[in-house]
Amino acid sequence: MSDKPSGEPYRASAALPLMRRAAVAAGCFAGLISLFNHVPVSTAALRGGLTYLAVLILGRLGLAALERSLAADRRVEKEGRP
Repeated sequence: MSDKPSGEPYRASAALPLMRRAAVAAGCFAGLISLFNHVPVSTAALRGGLTYLAVLILGRLGLAALERSLAADRRVEKEGRP
């Protein structure tokens, strides 16, 4: 029994829009929290931007790892090993 949905095989890149939205939300939240702590606007914007980039990079690394895992699963299925 397979845990994959029938039809089109799953692609990790389909999660890219969700990852981008999460990065934007994290960046906005970090900037807002900084403003609540009475830091200058330029510092809050820098913190938000850095948080956005960090979440985006981590998300891309996670998607790349997922793609490699899916490719390895496909190779194993093609070779017929358990």
